[in-house]
Amino acid sequence: MAEEVKKAETDCGCGEGKVPDKEGRCVMPEVTFSAFVMSLNTSALYHLGEIADPQTGQKTVDFDLARHAIDSLTMIQEKTKGNLSREEEELLKNLLYDLKVRFVKAAKKIDSVSWRFNDFKAIYAVCTCENKSFSLCSEKKR
Repeated sequence: MAEEVKKAETDCGCGEGKVPDKEGRCVMPEVTFSAFVMSLNTSALYHLGEIADPQTGQKTVDFDLARHAIDSLTMIQEKTKGNLSREEEELLKNLLYDLKVRFVKAAKKIDSVSWRFNDFKAIYAVCTCENKSFSLCSEKKR
């Protein structure tokens, strides 16, 4: 899906991140709830090393920034409960689930090389909560 949007952006002749409006002028896309949460999702993916830096082509991992983006989406989910359309609610739920699984996989991948969970004050793990949905849980280092 992201590749289709990027292709549409380049096919239209507009610069990166812009789309043509009804008059054909290049403008920033409309601000919507879905676009907003997708931008936070993209940020988390970038900081998990899933997306390369567009300038350098290199992928880097920053767990603190990835965790911050995931925590921001979690806070948005909590604060908007009951105020979202069904589609928005599902989008947010699915993005969070995917990001949490990717976070744990990335952490385990790094752990197998040199990174240790205990090196951080808080670790994240996928856990089953009472409602049997998955969430990202923080475990304080003692």
